Amino acid sequence: MMFLVPFVFYVLTMYSGQVGIYVPGADPLNDPNHLFNVRFGSAMVASVAVCMAILAGYVRQALPRRWRPVGRVGQMAVALVIVAQAVLIVAGGIITLEDGIYGGSCAFPHPINVYLAQHYNGGRVLENTFTSNIDGADAGLLLKDIVYDGSDNLWAKALKNPEAMVDWVIVDPGNAKDIVAQHIDVNSPQFQQNFTLAYKEHYGLRLYHRNGLPPLPTRPISPYLASAHSLCKTGTTG
Repeated sequence: MMFLVPFVFYVLTMYSGQVGIYVPGADPLNDPNHLFNVRFGSAMVASVAVCMAILAGYVRQALPRRWRPVGRVGQMAVALVIVAQAVLIVAGGIITLEDGIYGGSCAFPHPINVYLAQHYNGGRVLENTFTSNIDGADAGLLLKDIVYDGSDNLWAKALKNPEAMVDWVIVDPGNAKDIVAQHIDVNSPQFQQNFTLAYKEHYGLRLYHRNGLPPLPTRPISPYLASAHSLCKTGTTG
């Protein structure tokens, strides 16, 4: 029964509105985000496999004795299908690995992460995590330190008055999808009076630090962080 836990879990979370799904018509047909719902089906693969094996056993027992050889042939056919599937997976590449290197889950190295790992000394960070693709984990930030669209009222207040709510701002002024850039003009005198550009990436993503705070520390970079995500082939954000 434990293999049916994912099914019960997803039914309850979807019914109560605790998990997001893509519905037909909400996105263009060519939008790659339609694969978002695949996770619900993939979670049931093990359960379906166990149920099919149990069903096959019951069917074999229910067959008359003269039909037992047919059951053995069916078992051999299923075994061949499993072997063929394994060969196809090996030939096409492991999809979870390929997605992390070339696909939508690929997170190419962010120099801003390295900068934060070296100099971050606390304080909230305002960013649109969807476009920046920086979660702060590599730099040692905690989720409570990130102010994003899931931060409810804190998010709205930070967009309106960042100098009063956060110490850091990650923004890409050239990205039309960046909600932070939509609300904050980094070239305005008011913003520049309160924040100083700390780092700018090649693709336009910027890190600002609030003025008037104590000097930032400088820590050595770990070998892991220096080579993290080096296999990723993606070259753009958001």
